[in-house]
Amino acid sequence: GQYGLAQCLTFGDGVPRDLNEAARYYRLAADQGHAPAQCCLAQFYLHGQGLPKDHDEGVRYHRLAADQNYIPSQLALGSMLIDDEHIP
Repeated sequence: GQYGLAQCLTFGDGVPRDLNEAARYYRLAADQGHAPAQCCLAQFYLHGQGLPKDHDEGVRYHRLAADQNYIPSQLALGSMLIDDEHIP
């Protein structure tokens, strides 16, 4: 439910678009181990959407999802390595 609501808030699907609220719901789902929510929250951190930009937190949430074999986060981390970005 939390991830679904976060998606609706992200894209304005049936509700007004609100990235701050979306980030809050992604975090609730992510902190319960939901890999797609961890990936979305990572992207929010990396791009400063709905919360302050924080590269290290973005990488941390991508790692949590990647450790669950969530391919989009594995690809994101791999791209960061190829682009020679700092990965703590």
